[in-house]
Amino acid sequence: MSIVESAPERDVSPFARFPFPRPDVLQQSPELARLRRECPVAHVEVPSGARMVLLTEYEDVQTLLGSSSASLAAAARPGAPSFIPFTALCEGLLSLDAPQHTAARRMLTQCLTPAVAADQQRRIEQLARHAVAGMLAAGPPADFVATVADPLSVGSMAALLDVDPDQLDDLRRRFGTLIAIDGTGADDPVPVWRGLEAAVLDLVGSHSGEGNDLLSAMVRHQHEHAAEVTPAQLVGVLVTLIGAGIGTPIIELAHGVAVLLRHPEQWQDLCAHPRLVRNAVEEILRFCTPVEVDHVRVLTGAVELASTTLAEGTAVLTSIAAANRDEGRFPDPDRFDIRRQTLGHLAFGRGPHACAGSAVARNQLRAVLQTLCEQAPTLRLVDPDEPLTLHSRRSHSLSLAELRLAW
Repeated sequence: MSIVESAPERDVSPFARFPFPRPDVLQQSPELARLRRECPVAHVEVPSGARMVLLTEYEDVQTLLGSSSASLAAAARPGAPSFIPFTALCEGLLSLDAPQHTAARRMLTQCLTPAVAADQQRRIEQLARHAVAGMLAAGPPADFVATVADPLSVGSMAALLDVDPDQLDDLRRRFGTLIAIDGTGADDPVPVWRGLEAAVLDLVGSHSGEGNDLLSAMVRHQHEHAAEVTPAQLVGVLVTLIGAGIGTPIIELAHGVAVLLRHPEQWQDLCAHPRLVRNAVEEILRFCTPVEVDHVRVLTGAVELASTTLAEGTAVLTSIAAANRDEGRFPDPDRFDIRRQTLGHLAFGRGPHACAGSAVARNQLRAVLQTLCEQAPTLRLVDPDEPLTLHSRRSHSLSLAELRLAW
């Protein structure tokens, strides 16, 4: 079957090989930017050998994400093009379509009541103040990832679920193996998944009472709606919540602070005008994405884009990172500007699979930036010219190995 039913000549290209070289962690890879300009509907080959279509223009990405024909479930089935092992192994929010996805997402959103969310916000603010105070008390230099971003994200999720932070730390490290890109020589994901699944089932078993935490509420919901949400789907939602709900905020916090301090005039402006924190958070979300390409979708029907039509059966990757730097949507998109109008960025996706944890991610960024502005206005990078390094080039995520700060 043809990948595209029709395509202008500019959209036809030899297969580019992903992942692309990324000389500067805080900037898009030059190849991704080139594809958006020259070949926004591109053919790419991933390390597993699978070949896919990559979309990089804002309008195309938004259209694909909102299409009911762009199926995560089809991409998770045996025989589908392989990208990361997690989606094929875990029956969660990243491998389900409606109506199963609708029911699983409803479980999460209904259990995250206003009272639970308000308590979580208070806890995030407390943890942010505690983590920043601890970093400052220890004295410079400090690794922001290890002293602030990591304990804040793990601690806030531990409080939300009422589990020990050390347990979560172990679970999210196993999750990291499952989001390694297939074909990069990472550990065998199957035994890792089995161990992670067993550990999460243990957590579920210990939260079957009447607790007020989110995990207990989700366990009760699954029991009461067993015809809609299976035990495997409960586990899948929890694994996704723990893995992405800890890992993604760590990335955004580290990238956000790094890009602010790479632009000291922006940092000084933020400290002088704390009202800009909300807008700064949105610009960080637009400018700094936790992944360079998103999860694979397989089309269950043709999807019409601005310049071409993708055929049923096509495996498609979207790049929110590239879409958020589309000059057709954001003027001078490679310039970081906390006073920019950021309305319409795609950081949390679009459509039925848009991120369910967007409010929590925003709250963590706001809490940390507000606390740093108040307590550490002289914050700076230890060496502004030192290249930042990724934790792993095998991973689907763009997590920093460290971020060394002084003040």
